[in-house]
Amino acid sequence: MEAMKESIYDTDGDGVCDAPECTNVLFLGRNVDPWPDINQVVLESLTPLGLDLVLREVDTGTGYTTLQTVKKLVPISAVPGWGKDYADPYGFDYFIFSSDGILCEGASNYSLLGITEEQATECDVKAEYDAFVEKWGPVPSIDEQINDECFILSGEERTACFIEMDTYIMDTGIPWAPWVWATNYTTTNDTNVAQFVFDQNAGIISYVHTAVTNDLEPQNVAA
Repeated sequence: MEAMKESIYDTDGDGVCDAPECTNVLFLGRNVDPWPDINQVVLESLTPLGLDLVLREVDTGTGYTTLQTVKKLVPISAVPGWGKDYADPYGFDYFIFSSDGILCEGASNYSLLGITEEQATECDVKAEYDAFVEKWGPVPSIDEQINDECFILSGEERTACFIEMDTYIMDTGIPWAPWVWATNYTTTNDTNVAQFVFDQNAGIISYVHTAVTNDLEPQNVAA
């Protein structure tokens, strides 16, 4: 509510949205457990802020296909999950915040941050693009930072650059927030497992980098 008080959508500063943009807002969610229960938590949490969400629950495949189609212009979705491809901010931020991630179908930049006039025209959202620019000015973009500034740096300078970029993204109000954090529990046989490592990408034990001791009893395998 404190953040909403600072928003242009809250004209009287009471922490509740009173703008028409907050009415009948599509909220796209998954229809498989445990998402239906979690979707209700989102509804209950955002309703006091004045957000009138219309929940549409679909199977995961349909959810991704819908969200990744630019002309659908889905405003809020709890469908996607995202993990870094490797242990570097670039592997996480690039496709979800760069305009290179905007394809008319199969987009990974769901918020359309940095969408260009040419992309808007190609994806049949030119009218919405023009209306946005007329009301708010140029579409925010981090293309320069992620491609020309942060990408060429290394070490602490690289980390600092990405921190600055991520701070800009959040301050600009780009709608990305973690809402489900998966926790995996791994149990091992301490006698036989000599070593294992954590897979940064999958978020679980790396099965291809697991070592076992040599004193295991041979197993009889039927031909």
